[in-house]
Amino acid sequence: MGYTITDTQRVNVSGSNGALLSSDENRNRWLEVSVRTGSYELDNTHKVGTRQEQRGGPGTPAPIDDDTEVLRRAIWLETDKQYRAAAEALIKSRRARK
Repeated sequence: MGYTITDTQRVNVSGSNGALLSSDENRNRWLEVSVRTGSYELDNTHKVGTRQEQRGGPGTPAPIDDDTEVLRRAIWLETDKQYRAAAEALIKSRRARK
């Protein structure tokens, strides 16, 4: 399993002739979970037929507040989702080999 959380904060400020015209602040947190199931010889990342199985997704938004329990739950839910997808991909890989 692999986990990546990317937390970004952007501030845009616009001005003209010494006057502030606008300012905007934006914060995002993005969670990516990677799960592999199986063995070194055959896991969920192997090709099925002529196509490569999808491995998880590009990620999901994560809560930006710093509440540990809320963030822990988001990580758990995404891990469960990616594990189920990996297990299904492994089953397809095993069927394709037979």
